[in-house]
Amino acid sequence: MLEKIIVLLLGNTFGILNSSREILTGIKEENNKVLYFIYQNFFPKVERFVLIAQGNSLDAQDVFQDALVVIYIKTKDPKFEIKESFESYLFTISKFIWFKELRRRNKENLIFASREQENLDKDIVEEYFKMERKKLIFEYFTSLDPQYQLLLRLFYDKTPISEITSIMNYSSDQYTKNRRNYVKALLVKEIRKNPKFNELKNESFRENSAIPRW
Repeated sequence: MLEKIIVLLLGNTFGILNSSREILTGIKEENNKVLYFIYQNFFPKVERFVLIAQGNSLDAQDVFQDALVVIYIKTKDPKFEIKESFESYLFTISKFIWFKELRRRNKENLIFASREQENLDKDIVEEYFKMERKKLIFEYFTSLDPQYQLLLRLFYDKTPISEITSIMNYSSDQYTKNRRNYVKALLVKEIRKNPKFNELKNESFRENSAIPRW
């Protein structure tokens, strides 16, 4: 009964998605029908794999979501296409992400993650690590004092220095710059303490790409 109600609300996605290209287009356009179709048809396989490989249902949801985010980012590239089925592509990325997580937890040998990485396009691997870096930065950014967060956001949005000084009620533009440097150094220091930062730093990216230039 529930399935019939969902189909009535979202429409019958089955029979509409006949190719990987159509699915990728749906992801790019954030089409809810397509996303529902993907979850209903492909998540169970990923979940079974994660459960067998020392994980749980919550782990599987995180892996599946991260894999879709990576693919979503890649769909913004006009040249992006996949030569295999979408299901195989999504599953390969999901396995890679989970083996990387097991490696971080010291539960899995590096060779498994390396094998999965060899099966992925280099750009996909780089997008994954870029996403992981952003998640790590955001985790520490949100732990900052709200005033510090506002200051960095204003710089990130390229707000004129004089306007930032006024908004923050600082005494001078120079003090604003000094305060920005202090907060950024504080944030970077905390991020670098996390073991995951060093792991990500040693992957596909240059070290200086790890921290945003506020």
